[in-house]
Amino acid sequence: MDSVDERLLVDSTTFHDENDEMSSNGEAYMDSDERKSDSSYDEDLSTEDDSLLDLDDEGLPWSIKKEETSFTLSGQAKLGMKERVEMMRLRKEIDDVNLAVSEQESEVEEIRRELRKCRDRIIRLELEKEKIEKEIERKNSSVALQRLGGQVAKLEDEIIAEKGVEQEIKQSLNEAEFRLNEVSMLHNSYMTSAEKLAGREKAYEEEEREAAAARLENEYHVAAAAEANQRRRRKEHAEMVRLYEERQRVLMDQAKESQAKASRFLQETLERVKRKESEEELARANQLKEKINSLIRLKRSIRDNRDSLKALNSIAKMKEREEMKEEMRERKAALQAGLNPDEVILKKRQLASYQKQQMEFRKQQRQNEVAILTKLANEEKIVKSRQKRADKPHWQNKWESKGKSVAVSFEEESVEEVEDNDHESLIEQQDSEIIEYTIEDEKADENIVQESQPEIDTEDLDESMGKRRVGRELTAMESGILRERMSLLKANATQEQIAAGRKFKGVAFKSDPEEIVFKDFVIGNEMKVIALLTNVSYTVNYLRFVRLSDELEDVIQIQFPPPGPLSAGMTCQMIITFTPQNYVDVCGSIYCESQTGPVAIPVYCWTKKSVVVVSSTRVDFPTTCLGETRVIGIRLANSGSLATKYEISELNNESSLGIDEMKIEVPSQAEIEIIENSFGVLEPGAEVKISFCFKPLICGECLKKFQIGFSDPGLDKVIIEAVGLAVDIPIYVKNDTIDLRLCMLNRLYQSSVILGNRANIAQRVQFDVSESMRNHLEILPKNGLVQAESTFSAQLKFFPRDSLLTSSSFDCETGELDTHVVVRIADQARPASFRVRATVTSSDLEFNVDSIDFGICTIYESVTTTITLANKSTLLQAFGFVRLPDFIDVQPNDGFGTLLPLETFSLDVTFSPMKPKEYEFSLTCKSAIGRDFTLSCRGRAVLPLLRLSANVVQFEPTALHNSRTARLFVENPTHSPLSEEVIQGHAVTASIAAFEFRLPDDVPINVSPITGILKAGQNCSIDVTFSPRFEPGAVEAKANEMKATSDGVVVKESDAGDVCVLPQQQQQSKKKKSGSRKSDGSGSKVTFTPSSSSVTVLGGKSSVSMLDPERPLLDKSSDEYWEAYSTLVRDFDYRCSKVTIPCFVGVVRNEGMPPELRLEDTLYLEVNAPVVRPKLIVASNHGRTTIDFGQVCGGHQVVKTVLLKNISDESLHLSSSFLDSDGTFEVRNALRSLAPNQKHAMQVAFAPSQLGKCYEAFKIFYGDESSSLNLRFLGTGINPTIRLSGLDGDRLDMGDLLAGSVDVSTHTFSVSNTSSIVIRFTVRLDSAAPKGELSKLFECGRANCDGSPVFDVIPTEASIAPGESRDISVKFSPSQASDCYRDTARIEFSTQDVARSIRLRGRCWDSNVYTRGWETPNEGETTFSADISPIFEGSDAGKLPLRSVGLTFTSHGGGISREIEIGNIRNSLIKRLGGEFVFDPLPSATAKLFQIDYMKGNVDAGQKKTVSISFHPDRDCPSSEFISAVTTLTLRGEKVQQYRVILRGIVKCRLLGD
Repeated sequence: MDSVDERLLVDSTTFHDENDEMSSNGEAYMDSDERKSDSSYDEDLSTEDDSLLDLDDEGLPWSIKKEETSFTLSGQAKLGMKERVEMMRLRKEIDDVNLAVSEQESEVEEIRRELRKCRDRIIRLELEKEKIEKEIERKNSSVALQRLGGQVAKLEDEIIAEKGVEQEIKQSLNEAEFRLNEVSMLHNSYMTSAEKLAGREKAYEEEEREAAAARLENEYHVAAAAEANQRRRRKEHAEMVRLYEERQRVLMDQAKESQAKASRFLQETLERVKRKESEEELARANQLKEKINSLIRLKRSIRDNRDSLKALNSIAKMKEREEMKEEMRERKAALQAGLNPDEVILKKRQLASYQKQQMEFRKQQRQNEVAILTKLANEEKIVKSRQKRADKPHWQNKWESKGKSVAVSFEEESVEEVEDNDHESLIEQQDSEIIEYTIEDEKADENIVQESQPEIDTEDLDESMGKRRVGRELTAMESGILRERMSLLKANATQEQIAAGRKFKGVAFKSDPEEIVFKDFVIGNEMKVIALLTNVSYTVNYLRFVRLSDELEDVIQIQFPPPGPLSAGMTCQMIITFTPQNYVDVCGSIYCESQTGPVAIPVYCWTKKSVVVVSSTRVDFPTTCLGETRVIGIRLANSGSLATKYEISELNNESSLGIDEMKIEVPSQAEIEIIENSFGVLEPGAEVKISFCFKPLICGECLKKFQIGFSDPGLDKVIIEAVGLAVDIPIYVKNDTIDLRLCMLNRLYQSSVILGNRANIAQRVQFDVSESMRNHLEILPKNGLVQAESTFSAQLKFFPRDSLLTSSSFDCETGELDTHVVVRIADQARPASFRVRATVTSSDLEFNVDSIDFGICTIYESVTTTITLANKSTLLQAFGFVRLPDFIDVQPNDGFGTLLPLETFSLDVTFSPMKPKEYEFSLTCKSAIGRDFTLSCRGRAVLPLLRLSANVVQFEPTALHNSRTARLFVENPTHSPLSEEVIQGHAVTASIAAFEFRLPDDVPINVSPITGILKAGQNCSIDVTFSPRFEPGAVEAKANEMKATSDGVVVKESDAGDVCVLPQQQQQSKKKKSGSRKSDGSGSKVTFTPSSSSVTVLGGKSSVSMLDPERPLLDKSSDEYWEAYSTLVRDFDYRCSKVTIPCFVGVVRNEGMPPELRLEDTLYLEVNAPVVRPKLIVASNHGRTTIDFGQVCGGHQVVKTVLLKNISDESLHLSSSFLDSDGTFEVRNALRSLAPNQKHAMQVAFAPSQLGKCYEAFKIFYGDESSSLNLRFLGTGINPTIRLSGLDGDRLDMGDLLAGSVDVSTHTFSVSNTSSIVIRFTVRLDSAAPKGELSKLFECGRANCDGSPVFDVIPTEASIAPGESRDISVKFSPSQASDCYRDTARIEFSTQDVARSIRLRGRCWDSNVYTRGWETPNEGETTFSADISPIFEGSDAGKLPLRSVGLTFTSHGGGISREIEIGNIRNSLIKRLGGEFVFDPLPSATAKLFQIDYMKGNVDAGQKKTVSISFHPDRDCPSSEFISAVTTLTLRGEKVQQYRVILRGIVKCRLLGD
């Protein structure tokens, strides 16, 4: 459709020119976009399956294929894109101009209205001025004239001001009218364009209507095609539904067939299961039948073996008697021989024991040898099999491993099985060769051991095995493995089993049964037991039978085929066959060996014997009345297999009385005797009942002992005790004491009294209560009949009345009741009695006050008072306040609760009046038993003068040392209650009220403003700031506690770390306000003067001071203080407290007078202040929040690290406040988020830009704006002062030295620090500077030839504390003669950017006598010649070379003098060498002009002499011409030197008068 529309549009517009073509194309582009949206809509209407819609080559649906599509277009050309854009732009400009015109018109109109208002105000002010002037004319009072004159002046000022405003408004009006004219002219210029634009817009609308009609026709064709497609899709859908239903019918038929097959299969399966179950049931019945038959056979064999056991027992006893007789004969023989019979018998027994041990040792040794041989044989077989595999080619092994892996595995298993069988057969063979050892065969056994020892030699075995190898000898590793294996076999060592890191300990195999027992055996009859041995170790294990104990070797046979390797949990069978040979008991063990250690199975073989069991060895008769008979029996059973005779005899014949515990002789007739089966025969499995009879003759306890003896000597005698108690009263009370426990007055309590009758006849009884208790205690029925050997129950009723408190049976102090009730028995003088006990208590609830006076309360507040409710009872009592008025609230639990015994409970009664009036009412407290307790109350409600916008301020949880601010308002309502009130006889016409908040002491809460005066209808904003902190002394107390703990002193924990939130007082509390306001009732008013306010503390906790009065207070800047502070912050827990701040209100009667206080109008502000631990702390420098940089020099920078730590359980996003832009303090790194317990190192730099102290506060926010860590940055900018001493200005002369000597010149100067900070300095010589520096060329002199430094400085760097000084030593050590040694020492200080320079000078001479101060011929040069003093070898002065030196004198007509220096150097080698100098006489012509004061002289070592040479020109001397004189200077010292001295003088101009 898009392509067709575009082609048609192009055909219809071909006759237009190029510009029209471009506009048409633009419009066609817009139409194509619209048609694209239409085509997309058509596609949405099409089917979901694109294959169902056939398209032709041009993209048209088949329903409108080949159709002609045309549009009806108007005769005029369409508007192009540019024209439409230009049309919209022009329309926008015209609209903007119209809008500007309307705005300017409204602005002009507004200014004109303001001008009119201004003129009206001027007129009004002038009229008022005229009115006042007229009034001035009428007034004569000076005061009134002055007042009216002031008003006139004020009005004149206002008129002048208004006229100035009028001029400004006029100017604004002129400007606005000018702008309006400009906009109007612009609007007129657009009128023609607007008319043309209207025509073009009309044409454009017509064009749009034609395009809409064309689109409608196109949509009609598209809808027709869509409807045809829809019909086709419905037809195809019906066909698909038909095919689906047909497919479903086929599937249903198949499902039915499958279900039929499944039902048949299920039926067959059920039949098979039933058949299998019937077969299993039949097998179980057969198995049960076999078990029954085996039990019958076992019983028959037990019966058959009893006789044999008896015979064996008799034989054993006979042997024992014979041994005893033999021992007696030996004793007699030893006595006859004069020996000690005990020693002889002991030696004989020890010898027998030793021989037995020897036999056992040899037997064990033979078994060990057999085991070693067996293991060696197995090892040899294994080595042979490995050798065979090693001899085969590699390809054959590989082929066999691939093709015959299964066969190889079967073969290895068979080989292992054969090896195990061979091993077991070898053991059996060796065991069969073991013989019975006797004392006579001892020597033969020793020979056998010696002969068999070489056969198991390891070396011979290794050689034989090595010889049998085919192809190669054993390698070193294989030999080592073989030797290790042999050593293990020799030691018979076991292996540790470790699986999954656990080491197995204990017995590896468990036997079932754990003990093998052969009971009641008969000689000649074999008995078999099958034991199941289970591997209970962690992994695969082995088990082999080793031996039997010596006692079992002749009677036990073991059948135990080797099971091979057994996995954990696997079992194997061992068959134990017992063949009795002697009729004696045999005990022993079966010893086996596993991979992890030995296994022993105990075996017991018991003969037939009698086993007698008595049901009880004590006969206890019940309490028996005199004349009655009691019979009790015990049972005697024989569970053994042999019968035995028994007989019962009496051991003693005595009885005791329970009253005095005296033993007396009993008459001939016994009280306890045996009446049945006192003797007889006890058959195997039989049971006999022995009856004892008790016939008491006197009252008391009777005890008799009987002994049961048996004919079987193997049975011990049994002692039977018979005990009986005889009484003379048949009636008794089962409970001697009836305890009713706690009982309340005027309440009914019941219990039961049970009487018992011991007699054989019925007894009549009667209950008798004491007369003092008959009004409180009653027993029903009072008379009764107790049947023989039966019980009787009566009901006891206890109703304690108030008169019980005066009864003699009642203890008023403890509340205990203790009385006795007598039970009288007919025909018997002695009665029975029982005791009745009870604790009687009251049921009263008591208030601590008789009435409650709430005082005066405003209708906007509530008054809370605390009362106590006491439980006077020793029982729990539930209570509740019922029928409470709407303005009363009782808490906690809405006035309901439970009081413990004697408990006192505090209740808060809140009075919340809603109307101003007098209130009188009562509170009713009802207990759980229905008692009512009333409390009268009264109060007065008033309408306050002022009102708070909020009576409760609830702060968000605030961290320590942070602050939060809440804002509220104090309002003075316009409907003041004082408008109609008459106070002190004066009517109040205006309501002006004053208020003042009274804060308690030591509370971290601030109220601003704290006072104010409000007129009617005004309000005042109040800011309440909460800043929690630690209580004073808390940090010092914690520091003392930490100090005491570190010193080993135990300190009791206290609350010294409490937060200072509230003062420590407890008074009557208020809800929304606190404090007790008691009115004196007179209604008088008091002056509003400061007074102590009553403050309530809720939830506060008192602080226990730990400060030691003898210990000085800690300095808040000390480490101990901040360490304690950090500990308190980390250990701080959540706390919430309340403080109530009173706001006193007063009335302002007259201006200038103080307000009068109205107590009834006092307002109360309750502040809830929760305090939490800060989430972010400083973890460095002991937790200090003040970062002190100390003193820093100006221009320098000091950086410190502050470690921040997150001690909360959540991540913190850190941000900070801004620092001052001058850059004094700067945070070097960015803040980041901190995870819990994570730290962040913040770099803070201090660079003072000016001198003096610097301070700045810095906040790090980690939550809202109120949660922050407050840091303080401190620093001081200083300008340090340094002083150098010991110098000649900036010069240091090192003196003169002799060349070639070892002397060194050392000079010291000091550097003093006169500032208050530590200063570091560095000394650097220019001679040590890099070669490229220019300073070295100009400042440094001659250097040493050997490269060593001429000048050296010690130290080169150091620190100087405040007020101290440091000495610096300079060493001068030249290597050759020269007077040009110089250098510059530069001292650089850490606090100064400019270094201090010190010029170093020194000289070195060839001779000890030198001269200096002359001028050289090259005066312009900076240095002298290198040979200032040539070396002289001769001593003849006439032959010495001369060096020219001289002096130049410049005179202005007068005399002038100059000085030279001649010195003698002190040498360490030649200390006293003197020096001499001589000047030759000057020529006569110049002798008057030049004069030398010392022509010759001596210079001592280490001394210097100054020679002055002067020039005195006369009148005849020519001007501006040099006058010269030449002489010779001779120096004599270690060497002789001569100088040619040239003296020159010149006269520049003569002085006046010369």
